[in-house]
Amino acid sequence: MDLCFDVVCIYQKTFGSMPKFKDDPVWMERQVESLTKLIKPFANNKNLSEKQIHRLKDDFLAT
Repeated sequence: MDLCFDVVCIYQKTFGSMPKFKDDPVWMERQVESLTKLIKPFANNKNLSEKQIHRLKDDFLAT
């Protein structure tokens, strides 16, 4: 717990107040969907093209 306090204090000193996030009850579900989309082709042992890999990364990072 002490380490958490230190991290929060350093963040506030360096960057200011923490940004406000809206309450989003479906955030976790969206993250799971993104991970599923990213991991599913690898689980099926499919070869992915570079274009597909970049699209999956973009989709994952956009959520």
